[in-house]
Amino acid sequence: MIDQCLPLTASKFKVLSESDAIISIDMRHQNDFVKEHLPNSIFSGLEGPFDKWIQLIIPKKDSKIILVLPKDLEQACLAKINALGYTHILGYLEGGIGAWKALYKTVSINSITPEHFIIKRKNEKLCSIDIRKESEFTQANISNTVWIPLKIDSGFVESFHKETEYHLFCGGGYRSVIAISFLKKYGIFNLTNVEKGYRGITDALTNDS
Repeated sequence: MIDQCLPLTASKFKVLSESDAIISIDMRHQNDFVKEHLPNSIFSGLEGPFDKWIQLIIPKKDSKIILVLPKDLEQACLAKINALGYTHILGYLEGGIGAWKALYKTVSINSITPEHFIIKRKNEKLCSIDIRKESEFTQANISNTVWIPLKIDSGFVESFHKETEYHLFCGGGYRSVIAISFLKKYGIFNLTNVEKGYRGITDALTNDS
């Protein structure tokens, strides 16, 4: 609950984030998460379909959660997640990612523009993964891509191999960041995010024609 959710120092947050029993959620914008985030954190940005995805990422409402929140939106974020019924929010990172960076390293996601993705596909044999839902993929898709719909479960993780390099995209760029953050947490690191997703790729293809 909001009145029980305490600001956590970076050192305390680090200790909690290293526990397998605690889930670290980053609610900042996806572009900020791609640029830099805390190790083992999972993205679920406030500026997106947050309600849907946070409940898929954390189906158990009594799960222990710690939060990285966007600057100046701390109370709005806490109210949002509190309204969904989560009862064990242990705290949020006091001072945001800046406080973390003063003591520890951040990590990032390799990310490319749709235009760069199209060029790479012409010149290289890429393993391109479309993680959109079935109805989206069936309606329209890009040739020579593999469809692996995003699911927050072990089966999704097992669809990927540690030795293979993957380029992931969704519809608009939100879900692919969730997917990559989830895969990284479970040891899959050779991942590249395609910014703006399928819509960005098709727009770039249209402009390129």
